[in-house]
Amino acid sequence: MSLNISCPRCGKTYRIGDERRGSAVPCKLCGARIRVPGTPQADPWDRLEQDADFVPAATKRRKRRKKRPSAAPKIMGIVAICVLAVGVIGAGIYGAVTWLGSRGGGATEMALRRSDGSIGDPNRKFPSFPYAVTTVPTELAEVTKNAPFDLKEYFTFPAEADNAAKPYLIAMFEFSPELMKLCFSPDDVKLRLSEAKRREEMLFAIWPRNGERPVSVNPQRIDALLTEFDPAFKKLEQAQARPDCVFETPIGLMTPSPHIMTTREVILPLLRLRIRRRLERGEIGSAIDDFSMALRLSRDIRPRGDTIAQLSSISIDKTLCTEVLPRLLAAPRFTQQHCARLVRVVQEHIRSARDPMMEAVKTEYLQFHKILYELEHRSGEFSKDRIAELLQATEEKLSPTPGALFALRTLGDYQDVQKRFDESISELSGNDFRRMRHDIDTNIPKLLAAAREPKYSESSVQVIRASSTIRIGSALQRAMIVPYEAIHKSSLINKAHLNGAICLIVLKRSQLSGRGVPRDLTAACTEAGLPQVPRDPFDSSQGPMKLTTRTPAGGIGVYSVGPNFTDERGTIDWYADRNRRNGDIIIPLRPPSW
Repeated sequence: MSLNISCPRCGKTYRIGDERRGSAVPCKLCGARIRVPGTPQADPWDRLEQDADFVPAATKRRKRRKKRPSAAPKIMGIVAICVLAVGVIGAGIYGAVTWLGSRGGGATEMALRRSDGSIGDPNRKFPSFPYAVTTVPTELAEVTKNAPFDLKEYFTFPAEADNAAKPYLIAMFEFSPELMKLCFSPDDVKLRLSEAKRREEMLFAIWPRNGERPVSVNPQRIDALLTEFDPAFKKLEQAQARPDCVFETPIGLMTPSPHIMTTREVILPLLRLRIRRRLERGEIGSAIDDFSMALRLSRDIRPRGDTIAQLSSISIDKTLCTEVLPRLLAAPRFTQQHCARLVRVVQEHIRSARDPMMEAVKTEYLQFHKILYELEHRSGEFSKDRIAELLQATEEKLSPTPGALFALRTLGDYQDVQKRFDESISELSGNDFRRMRHDIDTNIPKLLAAAREPKYSESSVQVIRASSTIRIGSALQRAMIVPYEAIHKSSLINKAHLNGAICLIVLKRSQLSGRGVPRDLTAACTEAGLPQVPRDPFDSSQGPMKLTTRTPAGGIGVYSVGPNFTDERGTIDWYADRNRRNGDIIIPLRPPSW
């Protein structure tokens, strides 16, 4: 028997065997460790190579390969440095750094802490992110003067009375002081930590960390848990009373994102449990309120977010459209009025949410330039003192700091790592840095243009694939920056889910009217007051989403032809194909089991 698990950081879903229960497995997309709920039945590392979705990590029992003499040590040294600088997903560096940034615990704290013990500006006002950036950094003013987007607009924040960012931080601290502690004073954290741990233990006993579903459905236990978090939900409602949200986040190698982890690990499971109990009590309107609250959270973490933030938002949307919405529609007291309200909620989300790829590309344009500046000038995270601090902390605490990852993944071991690091940087000339900046300045506009394409096409994929690389050194070696092809595809799948969600609501309305299952979606959408059937982002002719009466799960549903551009009439599920090559993106009306 297999089970589905999702990466807690990027949201990628995997189907794995029962024998891996109780283990931790690596995410292929971002490198994070995914905990598999349940009791271990066998050693999963012996079987990882059988699963195409996973890349086996090095284990103690494996022998280290002997190093082969390099034919081009200079080029490989340059490659190693640039891989570290721009964050290669395949090598795990970018994934590990963003993993550090997304955690609220000791690993992030150690990596961000300076030699004097401080984290961020010692005079900063709380709540706030450490090292937050609100204007173009002075050192980047010259290299970004011809930025392919409006930097002034990028750094424009809503008026404080309209910006939900700080109230969000306060509410999220109420949900998890442990994950959010980087944004608050040590005294506040110390006061709240023991109480927070008790509540989180209650939550994870019902809904395991990174789990797909709750392990306990006892109504009394769920109600007791939700009562504990009532004050936090009230603060969340207060935050969402403000119309806009843009967080003041850092830019650079270390970019902590505790608000994203808190949303995914704590708030979303609690909202799903609260929706469940409201539906069981027949409180349909309140359940829709919570559904709307979750969608608002999803779109509010997008502005100025990097790839990980965008993939997290997309993952939340998918969960809401495919797991939560069908349960809302199946509630016994659901009416046509509820249908009309749900359509408005989803339409508002589609209209207001920022484009995930556009936001990621803009943010990482600045991050790449900052990393290259610090690398060239040996400042910031790449100063000699800072690298030494990270290496020393790694040796003492054995935590995955950037220094440890650099040593293990690019230079092989800890011995003489500082010397090798210095030698590798010295191989990079001013021309090398100018060439890398030129590639960034040339490729980012192409990526932004591809993100504006209204539909998925082979031509746009080719542009994105070619523009996701930079030239390293004079040998024109290439290294991936980030998986923009994956986020482009994911953002369009997200559109298919949201457009499909509207179609599901329209189908339910047709059923409630007594007309049964319509022949097609056109008449049902017209009766619901929609001008047209929502579009399929993967249809080459920009055609509509389609109706199927034979979903693999049984019953009716809607589907998109999916990234393979082939219409399988909703009979083959794209998610069921391990290689993601065949099938349609299907959203069934019948809800999955709790």
